[in-house]
Amino acid sequence: MFALAANTDTNLIDLNSSPFLVKFRKQNKILGTVSLGYLYLYGIGVDKNQKKAFQTFMGVAKEGSSLAESFLGYCYAEGYGVEKGEEKAFGYFLISAEKGNIVSLCDTAYCYQRGLGVQKDEKRGFELLLRAADGGSIKAQNSLGICFENGNGVMKDLSKAFVWYLKSAKVCYVYGQYNVGRLYDSGIVVDHNSKKAFHWFMESAEMGYEYGCLEVGERFYYGIGSKVDTIKAIHWLEKAKNEDTVKSQADFMLEIILERMILG
Repeated sequence: MFALAANTDTNLIDLNSSPFLVKFRKQNKILGTVSLGYLYLYGIGVDKNQKKAFQTFMGVAKEGSSLAESFLGYCYAEGYGVEKGEEKAFGYFLISAEKGNIVSLCDTAYCYQRGLGVQKDEKRGFELLLRAADGGSIKAQNSLGICFENGNGVMKDLSKAFVWYLKSAKVCYVYGQYNVGRLYDSGIVVDHNSKKAFHWFMESAEMGYEYGCLEVGERFYYGIGSKVDTIKAIHWLEKAKNEDTVKSQADFMLEIILERMILG
């Protein structure tokens, strides 16, 4: 399907009959080609071929596609199909961002914050995240929460951090959901509320976030913000242990539960 969109014209209507249709045909072809590159990049429905994906993105980027430029930045950042290069990654992210690509705007901000391919400038990174958030990026909204919580490029303000985390959480961004739960649990910026903390940890867990799964498992076992339920605790801890990042913590909790079950 994407190959057809990338390489074939339709005979149903004359796509050269108006400037609008000519533009539509070009945009459709570009989108189809970028989609084909995406399939090659991750091996979806085709043999995985990151070099071919990179070449596909490069071909479309030459026609000015901000989406293809964004993918080229990603390829250079991760070394997918091309030698890793932080400066080239930043360059493509910046070009794409200047054309209004919100994803690239976030990536450019990240580069500034970490000094990847460009001189580190946390204030500039924060400013770009604000633009991306205003454009509707839920990733940027959560990232702004992190900036306000840690004072990255802006004066530390936990109340504003909570506001931005909550914005992203309400539209199902798992990291935002987890961060809202974390702040309700700490009681530092909002009143401590175990039930609300559990609710947001559960939201992130149901979306597959491993740290959310770990929190939910522990809270079901100890009855924090929920009723004690050992079976549900084991269920969520088993889900958490499938991820390397929290496997050791989940295994430790499961060992505690098993030991106490044996000892009665």
